Amino acid sequence: MGERFDIVLAMEVVEHVADMPLFVKRCAEMVEPGGLMIAATLNRTMKSFALAIVGAEYVLRWLPRGTHRWDKFVTPDELEIAMERAVCAPPTSAA
Repeated sequence: MGERFDIVLAMEVVEHVADMPLFVKRCAEMVEPGGLMIAATLNRTMKSFALAIVGAEYVLRWLPRGTHRWDKFVTPDELEIAMERAVCAPPTSAA
């Protein structure tokens, strides 16, 4: 097994990976026993579509068009299931 860390952060990347459950599992494998994994991602809502895609990519042009795919956004339930299957404690949702 590779390196392990007290804290593993997956911030604003979860919605960009090809296999979200596998990504979460690999992140969880890097957490030391008693450590902490924190994930932040865009929730799949109409608000996130409007702000992250329409607003940030098309109106404000902060990001290149196509940076986000709404179907790849992750709901809190989907993230919780992936974390539970990866043997992490359920996430605290700020959604």
